[in-house]
Amino acid sequence: MSYLYLLLNAAVISIPLAFSWHGKMPFSSYWRAFIPGCLLVLAGFIVWDIPFAAAGIWGFNDAYILGVRIAGLPLEEWLFFLCIPYACTFTYFALAELNVRWFERSARSLTVAL
Repeated sequence: MSYLYLLLNAAVISIPLAFSWHGKMPFSSYWRAFIPGCLLVLAGFIVWDIPFAAAGIWGFNDAYILGVRIAGLPLEEWLFFLCIPYACTFTYFALAELNVRWFERSARSLTVAL
């Protein structure tokens, strides 16, 4: 399945993206602040990823990717560094917005752990 990595990215981001406009947790209103931070994370990890992939330290199985490469990395790898931070940040935001009791008690230690 040459699009498995793409499907995994889509699965990870689908629910957070769908609920970004939910009335109780309007994460879409924070995109202006989130996007620069996410792009900064993407840049940092891509700068790390490119030489390691080129050196063969790690690689990507062509059987699971589309084959579109940017700077030697599959498109799916670039999307990974957008989808995962978005899903994690959205989850953190949603737990805080929904006032989950256990989250209120452990938010500080969870933030430090993350």
